[in-house]
Amino acid sequence: MISAPSYLEALFQRMGGGMKFGLERTEKFMDYLGHPYREFSAVHVAGSNGKGSVTAVLAEIFRAHGESTGRFTSPHLLHFNERMRMNGDMIPEETVRRYLQVWDEYMQRSEISFFEISTGMAFRWFADMKAETAVIETGLGGRLDSTNVLDPALSVITRIAKDHTGILGATLKKIAAEKAGIIKQGRPVICCPQGRGVMQVLRDRAEEQKAPFYVSPSLKQVRDLEYRDHEMIFTTRFDGMRYRSRLIGEHQLENILLALTAAELKLGKKYDRELAAGALAEVQWAGRFERVSRDPLVIYDAGHNLNGAVKTLETLKTVYPAYRIRCVLGLLGDKDLVKIHRLFREQGAQILMCPVESHRSPTVGELQKMAADSREVCGRADEALELQLGSMDRAKDLLLVFGSHHLAEAVYRRFPSDRV
Repeated sequence: MISAPSYLEALFQRMGGGMKFGLERTEKFMDYLGHPYREFSAVHVAGSNGKGSVTAVLAEIFRAHGESTGRFTSPHLLHFNERMRMNGDMIPEETVRRYLQVWDEYMQRSEISFFEISTGMAFRWFADMKAETAVIETGLGGRLDSTNVLDPALSVITRIAKDHTGILGATLKKIAAEKAGIIKQGRPVICCPQGRGVMQVLRDRAEEQKAPFYVSPSLKQVRDLEYRDHEMIFTTRFDGMRYRSRLIGEHQLENILLALTAAELKLGKKYDRELAAGALAEVQWAGRFERVSRDPLVIYDAGHNLNGAVKTLETLKTVYPAYRIRCVLGLLGDKDLVKIHRLFREQGAQILMCPVESHRSPTVGELQKMAADSREVCGRADEALELQLGSMDRAKDLLLVFGSHHLAEAVYRRFPSDRV
């Protein structure tokens, strides 16, 4: 990530360190802010993979239906402002500066965290901007996540996989129980199809909360799937509509079906399938199987965990089957590096691993211990990019940059984008 402006320095100093779980600090901050989340209708999105994509699609669909729509996601790739958007536009720097100045005294006497402040800022801005609906992505987990002060109109749960196991639990059922914490009393909840154990956890929580429970259509409801120039085109059996999407891969199909169904639940009779299809075609989600260059062919994916790596490789094999894979791999130390590294090697990828700009990054020495060959390790992400690009056969090779969002600065410096 690029250096933060000076007015964000105090906020960014609250990143890292030991995590303190619970909603007490957030609730006190919301008291201070006047409970802004009560001034708009919220859709709350949790899950291990796909929640950012689902959030982006939902926000675009609500906008297409004429609703003033806020969107809160994390983490950001380059700029803090990416985290919160109104009708597609990022929060202005001057607004961020003003909020932080006004709240400075409160922040000085509080142990409130970076994410708690960010959550409060998003909610306050959406209320100030008279948002009708806001789509809110959880940061980590669900039950104890700062965003869980919401009483949403609808809860949405994406695919649950093993991630942050040291915090959320070592089993899928334990992780699901944390994600299920966003299910609220009497509020409808929808999830994508899940494994039996996960589904039971979600159903049990919904029953406890007397929350109407829905499951989005499975991939069996998709037919005539085509890939054209890094675009996915498909028809759904349940409505006969032909959709286009720049979100690519079967995992994104699952996310799209979940978002379409969730939007229809939220909008009710107002829902228009033509408007939803048009909105979906407009969604771009930077850092998610994003083609940042055509020639050479370079894909950037901030998938970051083992499940994300599996889905990314499956998508590469489907969309670009004729290409050999070169890879720049940069992950944080709490990710399952060994398994992800092995997965890429088993697929024949030529790998360069590198540290990323984070206190949680593995060192060069730690990467060399897991590498099959010392030539698989590079000291910096930008150097790794140049080495891989310099040895590519553009007619036969593609370069996949995979892992942490902390790789984004190196990627977008080399391949500038207007999407972030």
